[in-house]
Amino acid sequence: MMNCDIRQRTEAIRYALMRGESDEQIAVSLGTTLQAVRVVRKGLGLPQTMGITHRSQAFGCRGVINRPAVPTVRRPMTKSACPLHGHFASVDGANVAGWGQRRGEPRLAQTLALCRWFSDNGVQFVCWFDSNFRWAVRQFNPCHAEVLEQILQREPSLFKMSPAGVTANGVRRKADPWVLQDALSIPGGLVVSNDLYRKEVESNPQGFGWLTQHPECRVTGQIAANGDILLGDDGHIRIPVNNDPRSYIR
Repeated sequence: MMNCDIRQRTEAIRYALMRGESDEQIAVSLGTTLQAVRVVRKGLGLPQTMGITHRSQAFGCRGVINRPAVPTVRRPMTKSACPLHGHFASVDGANVAGWGQRRGEPRLAQTLALCRWFSDNGVQFVCWFDSNFRWAVRQFNPCHAEVLEQILQREPSLFKMSPAGVTANGVRRKADPWVLQDALSIPGGLVVSNDLYRKEVESNPQGFGWLTQHPECRVTGQIAANGDILLGDDGHIRIPVNNDPRSYIR
């Protein structure tokens, strides 16, 4: 039982670190010691000052008055000049997997390639999948469904799936609210998706209206003729995609 509690506490610390919270905040909120937090930080290979440093006084109580400016993707990509470096990205994994797919077949490799690129270029992220995404992947390729299950189990603080079931209106529950909430939770947070989230904004304008007011906080993408991801409105960030998602499991 104690080992289980330790694992749960460690996962909570990891998730808080990836969201950019300070060691002191995590220790207080989780009722643990600074030493315990720093041990987990060291294990993840994160610097002691990791987190978004350009916090704005316009933020408070998780409500947004004015989103801080974020760099737009307007130049050829080099690792040393990554325009998203140091930012937090909340990825709509199912949406990214559907970029450029006309037959409705989710391309899991696209989502994993994007997340690998984020990891390699200093962009902290959390990737959310709709609860029925595993079924959609399995329908087209059972082997890829196994890869999805592996990443959900191996990296639960980075790859998450929304709870199954339906909403009060009888609509199948999607990951959209979690994607938006995670982006909102950190100043300068970005949403990576081609979805405009109109339903979420209309149903909760006070909580998610910032996405309409500040479209620069949404990073979009498209797929090149050779299958590469072209990230950003102008597609100047090109991310190669290996069609076998197993290649992204380290």
